[in-house]
Amino acid sequence: MDRPPLDSRSLVVRLMRAHGTLSRVELVPLTGLTAAAMTNIVRDLLLDGLIEEAGSLGNTGGKPRTMLRLRAEAGYAMGVTIDLSTTQFVLVDFAGQVVGRLPVQPSVRGAAELCESIADGASRLAAQAGIAMEKILGVGVAGQGPHDPFLATPAPAPYADQWLDVGIGRAVEERLHMPVVLQNDANAVAAGEYSLSSDARASNNYAVVYLGESGLGSGIVVDGQLVLGSNSYAGAIAHLSMDVNGPPCFCGSQGCLELYGTPRAMIEAVRRQDAAGTDSPIGVSRTGPVTPRDLRALYSAAQNGHPYAVDQVNKVARYVAAAAATTAGLLDLNLIIYAGSGFSGMETVFLEAAQEVSDRFRRVGARRHFAVRSSCLGSGNDSAAVGGALGVLERPSGARGRTTADAARA
Repeated sequence: MDRPPLDSRSLVVRLMRAHGTLSRVELVPLTGLTAAAMTNIVRDLLLDGLIEEAGSLGNTGGKPRTMLRLRAEAGYAMGVTIDLSTTQFVLVDFAGQVVGRLPVQPSVRGAAELCESIADGASRLAAQAGIAMEKILGVGVAGQGPHDPFLATPAPAPYADQWLDVGIGRAVEERLHMPVVLQNDANAVAAGEYSLSSDARASNNYAVVYLGESGLGSGIVVDGQLVLGSNSYAGAIAHLSMDVNGPPCFCGSQGCLELYGTPRAMIEAVRRQDAAGTDSPIGVSRTGPVTPRDLRALYSAAQNGHPYAVDQVNKVARYVAAAAATTAGLLDLNLIIYAGSGFSGMETVFLEAAQEVSDRFRRVGARRHFAVRSSCLGSGNDSAAVGGALGVLERPSGARGRTTADAARA
């Protein structure tokens, strides 16, 4: 008997990761394969040690169904998310569950330094978790901007100075001797949600709004497929124009959400307020790049009732909610998921602003309302790291988008 195609095997593994346990009988309609083909696939996966039997379920007059599940220890994947000032590492098992993480560490710049940072972090996390490097199937690295190995030309502004590129991926692959998959952070979360979240799979049409230090982006899933666009720029929600008569944006448009709803926009507004001296200072840095400490200072002031801080956070929450609602209306989405460190500490405020818009749609009845929640993959930027790791596990045996080294050899 010929070995079943690898893509069918990968589909079965993916379904088991999503559902937890499934029987052969349940897998047949989910995959569209014949019962005979499913028997062969399950046999091979059992022999390869990728799945295991998990007891039997019920008896409706016939033979009880044998339930199957992934062997969590069959393999592992690293996930790394790199933001402007912080880098996070997680380790997930074959079932997609987090089994280890490193403390948040400072980001570095420069190709050689970044390669060293990723490789060293991966090695330290594997040692900390007691997992041999040979058991790790690859590293998924998530960050701002499009990371498409098929793009032949450098990314234009605003990502022209993006330090996370295909060259970095190749260097880490050569250093660690394992596949490295580069992903946009919002897309990593969107794909990861589909892997592990039952309501995302049931929705089949949703968007992840990702707010990190670097800015605001979105990952969009339509009809169960991640939307990338012609140049992997789909989901650039930060460049929706919120005011056509607003100030010019570096992208060439005017009044973009980038100018109102990102960490940089928030902190620059607070800096101007502090400099004016009309109220007690919030205590953010006076100049320079925006840091997580600045955002924490703003959110802490808002939580303590500082009038300007409260007003600023509420205003930004409404801007982000409006952009999310526009995206939902444009693409007929029924679920919006918030993720990223930019929401940390103020999740309730941002979620309530989006829920208020959805409730208004429901009352009026002219537009479809949508559900809204935080990511199930983890808090802050952890969600992108987990999504990056899941991107490694979900690659169908060398298929789901080439690794950086694959692209370089093509």
